[in-house]
Amino acid sequence: MKKALFFMLVILFAVPAIAQESVWFDGTYEQAQAAADRENKLILVDFYSDG
Repeated sequence: MKKALFFMLVILFAVPAIAQESVWFDGTYEQAQAAADRENKLILVDFYSDG
């Protein structure tokens, strides 16, 4: 039980330490795709609709 609690606490405090801040891109999708290709990164497209 103590090991499980210790493991959960380590994870709780370690995850924010290794998390990266989101970087917002202001441009067209094609520009974002070109930048992602240059930097060898993925594109995350997030949208919301309530209609």
